[in-house]
Amino acid sequence: MSILVADSGSTKTDWRLLQDGKIRQSHSEGLNPYFHSEERLSRIVGQVITDLQAAEHLDTVHFYGAGLGEPETQAKIKAAFRLHVAPHVSIHTYSDMLAAARAAAGQEPGIVGIMGTGGNACRYDGSQSIQNVAAPGYVFGDEGCGAWIGIQLLKGVLRQDWPQHLLEVFAQEYPLSTSDILAATYKGPKPNTFLAGFVPFVEKHQQEAPFREMLLEGFRSYIRYYLKPLQTMDKPPLFLVGGVAHSFQNLLMPLLRQEGFQLKRILPKPIAGLSLYHQNG
Repeated sequence: MSILVADSGSTKTDWRLLQDGKIRQSHSEGLNPYFHSEERLSRIVGQVITDLQAAEHLDTVHFYGAGLGEPETQAKIKAAFRLHVAPHVSIHTYSDMLAAARAAAGQEPGIVGIMGTGGNACRYDGSQSIQNVAAPGYVFGDEGCGAWIGIQLLKGVLRQDWPQHLLEVFAQEYPLSTSDILAATYKGPKPNTFLAGFVPFVEKHQQEAPFREMLLEGFRSYIRYYLKPLQTMDKPPLFLVGGVAHSFQNLLMPLLRQEGFQLKRILPKPIAGLSLYHQNG
């Protein structure tokens, strides 16, 4: 049996072909049916199918990604695959939230949180998401996640609020004018990705007191808005997925313990866990 698993995020899609105990992998840009035409989706899918030499023996596709909450967007993704795979191939689409849950928790119930470019969380029964919190996106939410961190950093840069030595280091690493920042944020094609691109700078300087305070404020807000509404018992199992959770776990773990969560696993990306989930499924 040959299974194609895809995890599509804001910037890129990770692909793995599972066949006869072997794994082949590929990468492409992120696929979001809200922002991509059917023609573009089809072109990207076709290139990946060709690169992986997957067309001939493929049996099943499991595609996880953003923007798949409506039948119309699910149909766009499935249509992109139908042009490149045999009629008998079974195509399944799922949310990025379920990708995080299955990757990090497998078949173990608990609370699952996403802390990457954006944020989300759900209660998970070991197979499906059974309760989600409202996730209004980086403009109205995503506290403690990548785009939020970028906004806080750039707000301090534009207002010259950070200590002078941090402003000087930032200017050396990112020679951006105010116009550059505003254009990318308000007119760029993927402002959330642009904003999250500054997380490595904050990570590098996280021991600086102003950055540390900013991060702790964001992580406390993430716990308050995303995790606490799902906490129905003392010390529920908690699984986190995303680059922010992975990079700043030293700051997150004490906060989570204080709030009564039992952190069991942090994954930087879902694809390895998803592959294992479908291999064993």
